[in-house]
Amino acid sequence: MYFAYSKNHPIVLLLTPIIVIGYLLALAFVLPHNQLIEVDLGWFGNYQMSYWVSLALNALTICVNSILINWVFNRFAFYDRNTYVPSLVYISLISFFDSTLNFNGATLAQTFLLFALFTIYSLNQQDDGRKKAYNIGFFTSIAICLVPTYFPLGIFSFIMLWTFRPIIGKEFLLMIAGLLTPLVYMFYISLYQQQIHLQDTYIQLNENIYLTRSEERRV
Repeated sequence: MYFAYSKNHPIVLLLTPIIVIGYLLALAFVLPHNQLIEVDLGWFGNYQMSYWVSLALNALTICVNSILINWVFNRFAFYDRNTYVPSLVYISLISFFDSTLNFNGATLAQTFLLFALFTIYSLNQQDDGRKKAYNIGFFTSIAICLVPTYFPLGIFSFIMLWTFRPIIGKEFLLMIAGLLTPLVYMFYISLYQQQIHLQDTYIQLNENIYLTRSEERRV
């Protein structure tokens, strides 16, 4: 398998979905599972979905991630010639983690981190980097929302930006704006959900008081 991926033949990437789907189906038939599972998407909330839908989404995300990591590796010449080993290494490593078992925020966060990494490496000293600076912050922030423990990556993204480009005030501010956009959105969604919860609690409390008084009058 390693020999096939080490050659400069893009067609070998067609093996990736076969390997991923085969591995996940083997897990599905060997390990016990519920038909309905809860998917944790971090600050975006928890959702219930069918196990098989979750498995399909997870297979798709892992395949996309493996192709993205290989694209970044070859696009920016990490090696002296094109190779597709990074895809195989990614699939092998992720198989050791529980996130492989069903769809979750961790696997999806890796997709956005790879987008951020691609944008960082595509920075050019000669070009205007304001749009890319915002995108780096935005992609990193979405990953943080999906997995809140990734929060230190926000600081790391600033370090990466300053490594590839000199410190420019506008780019710095736009990157902060990119980081804050999803976080502010999630903050307002959280406030709205809390308000709805408080309203439901208030209505329930009034109904309980009304029922209690009605019973007292009857007595």
